[in-house]
Amino acid sequence: MNENINVSMRQCKKCHGNMYEVIQKTDEENYNHVDDKYTYYVCESCKHKVQIIKNSLKISNIISALFVGGFAFYFLFTGLFDFILYSFTLDFLQALVGIFLILVSLFFTLGPIWMLYNAYFQTTQEQEYKDITREEIKNKQTIQVKKDIYLALFLGLLPILFALGIGQIDYYIVALEKWTVYLLIPFVLSPLHFAKKLGSSWIHVFYGLLFWAILGLGIFFIFR
Repeated sequence: MNENINVSMRQCKKCHGNMYEVIQKTDEENYNHVDDKYTYYVCESCKHKVQIIKNSLKISNIISALFVGGFAFYFLFTGLFDFILYSFTLDFLQALVGIFLILVSLFFTLGPIWMLYNAYFQTTQEQEYKDITREEIKNKQTIQVKKDIYLALFLGLLPILFALGIGQIDYYIVALEKWTVYLLIPFVLSPLHFAKKLGSSWIHVFYGLLFWAILGLGIFFIFR
């Protein structure tokens, strides 16, 4: 009997036994970054193995697919599609440009669709292996997820506050030279660079930044 209560558990879909999380040992020389993306489980009874994608990565994939797909469809329906059609009425070189744009458009439209389908498939797989983690471990994991979200939102807000602060200094206190503004860009983006050291990741901080930017733009367009 596995007595380790500090790991998550799932129910094996083959024998309905308990599957325990396999804790990956961190070896700096042979470290595999794929281990950051999946949680591995082994059935105590039949030794069946499965890897379940981590929720943070699944959410990141869904958000990325929605944003990339949204921008792709926006550009297609605001002139890009007409430009592609028009390019085939011009010379051979323009037609090649049109073909290239078709390939790029397919990549940025079909890619997000595949990512969403993959997320659906992974969710279905996750449901096949029922989560039977002890309640106290689930509560700890939920608290950790909330902390990660709050930290990402806080760090994502910092670049906006830094940029607004520099803008206020430039407008009200002293006019900044263009080269000075360029030198301050690394400072503005520093929360992204130091995200991992601060307990988050640059992609989570980027999503936090994106959240505040979209929220700010939405408020601006509503109350302008």
